[in-house]
Amino acid sequence: MPKINLDTSKCVLYSSKNSNCNLCENICPTNAIDITENRVSFIYNNCVECGGCIGVCPTQSLSLENFNTTKFFVEFLKDEENLISCKKNIPCLSILGVEHLIALKIQKNFDLDIGYCKECYIKEPLLNRIELNVKEANYVLNSLGVDRIIESKKIKYTKIEEIKEEKKSSNNKDDRRDFLKRFSLKGAVESKVKFDDEIINITETKTLIEINSDKSSKKREKFVPDKRKILYTSVKSLQKPENYSYLNSEDISFTSNKLINSSCNNCSICYRICPSGALNSDKKKSTIYFDSLLCLKCNLCSDVCELDSLSLIPIYSKEFFEPKNRVLVEFKIKRCNECNNLFTYIGGEQICKRCRIEEEEAIHLWRLN
Repeated sequence: MPKINLDTSKCVLYSSKNSNCNLCENICPTNAIDITENRVSFIYNNCVECGGCIGVCPTQSLSLENFNTTKFFVEFLKDEENLISCKKNIPCLSILGVEHLIALKIQKNFDLDIGYCKECYIKEPLLNRIELNVKEANYVLNSLGVDRIIESKKIKYTKIEEIKEEKKSSNNKDDRRDFLKRFSLKGAVESKVKFDDEIINITETKTLIEINSDKSSKKREKFVPDKRKILYTSVKSLQKPENYSYLNSEDISFTSNKLINSSCNNCSICYRICPSGALNSDKKKSTIYFDSLLCLKCNLCSDVCELDSLSLIPIYSKEFFEPKNRVLVEFKIKRCNECNNLFTYIGGEQICKRCRIEEEEAIHLWRLN
């Protein structure tokens, strides 16, 4: 049975009820992923292990038991092979996100074999995602002074006629166990028609992924996904360009640049919930900082901000080479005259929000107004 794993301590859906992330559900070509009330369910029988969900997950919370993108990256750099193909060394091109594509191109010249994609059983919506990933990667690579990724339109290693013949011969196999042994991970796409016939009598039960106490404690830990570490390690190997450029944040899926407007009241939710620490503050909570190097563009900060104080601004390509913790906004911090605790002072009586609420409740309770 195909096996996909979800680390709920990294999944943004399990971080906030306000999260609107549904990238994995939308990219799944076989409806193996269902998101209901910020909980993820898997229909394992539907999964063909393409890895498209892994490619789009901003926090790298999803993984396959049979394929590791970090391991692939390292092994591909060592290999003399310069072609990435679902017929040779990867389940599907969609498993590689934009960060992986950029880092790979910086380290090594390679071609992407997309020749089979248009004939693929699961081309919708994976082919569109692959094309968008390549387009975005080339957009960023251009700003870094690196050559474009080349897409090979020629089908290699597998001909369409051979695929059809393989399906025809597989129809003569009645034993499901032999069938599953016969097809490898890379052949899962070609075998999908037969696979559907084999499991038609199996009940499609959803497996709901719940968070346990161990992973709940990890929620407070900040982390940086391996794909981000790989990207910026690769960028460090580049020579800095003479001129830098601006990239539209709306055109970049894996990072952003942010601005906080005057409506912000320093409630602290955005930087407390940020999984990577891209949004952060000092010990007194007097300043909110932002580091685009760490931003995963998971949109949690925007999803939880009740005042809509956050907005996107263009990304300066210099920050890929010289990342910094930039000041977004500063606040006056004073001690409350009632409880003596530090709070964000915005004028008027020097009393914190909690004491003000307690005072209002007391006035209402005692009918003093």
